[in-house]
Amino acid sequence: MRNTKRLLFVFLVITLFGLLRPNASYAATYPVGYGSSNPTAYTAAYSRIGGAARIGYAYNAVHGWGYGCVQDYSGGWSVKGAIMQPYCSGAAYNVVYTQWAYLERNWGGNAAYVVGYPSGDDFRWGNGWAQHFSGGSQGATTLAKADQTGSVKQVWGGIRSYWINGLGGAAGAIGYPLSEEYAWSGVRRQDFQGGSILWDPINKGRLLATRELKSVGYVTAEKSSTTPAWSEEFGRYWSGYCEGFVEIAFGTRAQFSSAIAHYNWQLSQGRIRTDTNPPAGAVVFYGGGGGWGHVGISIGSGQVISTQGYSGQTLPVWQHGVTGLSNPYLGWAYAPPGWPGR
Repeated sequence: MRNTKRLLFVFLVITLFGLLRPNASYAATYPVGYGSSNPTAYTAAYSRIGGAARIGYAYNAVHGWGYGCVQDYSGGWSVKGAIMQPYCSGAAYNVVYTQWAYLERNWGGNAAYVVGYPSGDDFRWGNGWAQHFSGGSQGATTLAKADQTGSVKQVWGGIRSYWINGLGGAAGAIGYPLSEEYAWSGVRRQDFQGGSILWDPINKGRLLATRELKSVGYVTAEKSSTTPAWSEEFGRYWSGYCEGFVEIAFGTRAQFSSAIAHYNWQLSQGRIRTDTNPPAGAVVFYGGGGGWGHVGISIGSGQVISTQGYSGQTLPVWQHGVTGLSNPYLGWAYAPPGWPGR
């Protein structure tokens, strides 16, 4: 009986200890970099990412995968991840959280052969996070995750080349991908925050205009016109009519009585973002204006086009930085879903 009680006590202690140690099955099973001829590359990557709190503990030794070496981790708040070292030499890089989940979900054990190895850790890019890969069968690939969606998408091939080299990538005119690449009317298409890229072998990459891009085209044309202070649509000067300027750029009228009324509606819908990197075609809001507020349209790269002045003035439409006004910056949002576009 005494032995039975002692065994029961030991069992309870072991069970309690296990409950107090989350992910204990992975805890320090293998040292960081164990099995590598250059473990310091792995310890450096482990330190950069934040150690066990972020990536957890290694549950196997460094081993070959595709054209490089990898060590798998679990237990941190990233849930699962890996440290990957191209060609098993030089620097090693972290692939964690949603990026690693994306690789596992889409390709499993074939991921290293399809997208290859990372050329660096993930990094902040515009309004989200991105990580570049190379060496796989599909060539240079970027895994990109917008703050807006929290969903990873891959951009690769000709669409990636045009997106980065022609449009400035995630921090450029059309922002982050909202879809994967797909077949569309005999070409390849991928949708982004500010428009869609089409690609085919003959015409290469090009933009399919959306209402956001059309709004950018409209406000840019107004600023560059021979009469940038005058509105042909309304038959009046643009000064004091910033909300009307934005609405007409999206093919509509008389939606809100003022810029601040528009802002308050967007705020009530949970649509306002307060970072200072609005994508092209986003509606950008400011306070001030005698209580009426102010609004303009982002053209990307930290620039906005809006009206200036009050009713009765005859000032031209102009371009300025997102935070380049004396009016307090309030944030940005996409135009209301019901606005049709031009």
